[in-house]
Amino acid sequence: MNKLKTISIEIEGMNCASCVRRVEKAISKAQGVKNVSVNLASEKAILSVHSEKYNIDEIKKFIIDAGYEVKNHNDESYSLFGSRYNSNLEKAKKEFFISLIFTIPVFALNMAMMSKNFLETFEINHYFLNHFLFVLTLLLILISGRSFYIKFIKNLRSLSFDMNSLISIGTGSAFLFSSVVTFFPNLLPENLKNHVYYDTTAVIISLVLLGKWLESKAKFKTNEAINELIKIQPTKALVKFGNNEIEKHIEDLQINDIVIIKSGQNIPTDGIVVNGFSTVDESIVTGESIPVEKSIDSKVKSGSVNKTGYIEYRVTTNAANSTLGQIIKLMEQSQSVKAPIQQTADKISSVFVPIVIIIAVISFIGWSFFYQQIDTALINFISVLIIACPCA
Repeated sequence: MNKLKTISIEIEGMNCASCVRRVEKAISKAQGVKNVSVNLASEKAILSVHSEKYNIDEIKKFIIDAGYEVKNHNDESYSLFGSRYNSNLEKAKKEFFISLIFTIPVFALNMAMMSKNFLETFEINHYFLNHFLFVLTLLLILISGRSFYIKFIKNLRSLSFDMNSLISIGTGSAFLFSSVVTFFPNLLPENLKNHVYYDTTAVIISLVLLGKWLESKAKFKTNEAINELIKIQPTKALVKFGNNEIEKHIEDLQINDIVIIKSGQNIPTDGIVVNGFSTVDESIVTGESIPVEKSIDSKVKSGSVNKTGYIEYRVTTNAANSTLGQIIKLMEQSQSVKAPIQQTADKISSVFVPIVIIIAVISFIGWSFFYQQIDTALINFISVLIIACPCA
């Protein structure tokens, strides 16, 4: 009988529930995977695997093939998220503000060119403005919005769709139609030759990027509490070895090692005091602010702070299975536990995007052929796609 073990994988690039469902389906295909739960907020997958059957490289390949990035994986352990989430936050903020720099003039000019007074006052025509708006919008797409289109193309290869598909199709349609108006106006009816929708593309991309920035801030704050707990646990410990003292990483501590704790130091693992006397602050574990006296045979918990004296204790659990380690692990796992209704929502999301695209196409065909209003049809087509997108 194969022994089950739990591993966690950090994944980048998920935007919505349909992404979660896609990653879970991809990982489930790998050999040895018993259960998998993916959490969007923490960007982590928690896997229950057969220790002898699973292959981490195979699992990573399935995730990458699904269009996402694997940042790290841990075997029944935990790690700091601060730098990764801070990097994502800064990236999202930068992308939004760059897009805003392009969106403001595109939106303003697109609105202003509808006024004859504006065109006459500045002695410019639609031909010049359309080309200028094309350049600004193209730069916005290439600099800030390219990630949507890259993911859309990757998903298209495997005939899968997500929220990036809705955003890409919607903004791309507006941009392509406007480009035809700009460079090939003779292909269109007279009433459409001066109607461009570059502002639609620019504003939608900026709004979605604003949402991604706010989402990144929420994710960063979500994981701050776990980071604070991890920071409490020291990375090294002083171990008594015969008549000598050696320094070990807490991951290398063995059961029955004798650890020396001096005044002011944090206790790295659970154990039993074998020498010395002190008062220990256990508030991080128990919530009790008054320090507790510790003497020989007293139990000590990881995360506690030695306040006044000197103690030596015998290790009874490793770092990952210590009191603090279990608290951190439970906090991480609690973010990945899904209610039954959420599991149902994830299943629906897997077919949600294709259905939305079909409805948008029907809307476009209806307005185009039955009402002969191509411009209105395009706007309604884009509206159906974007309004169905929770990212927007």
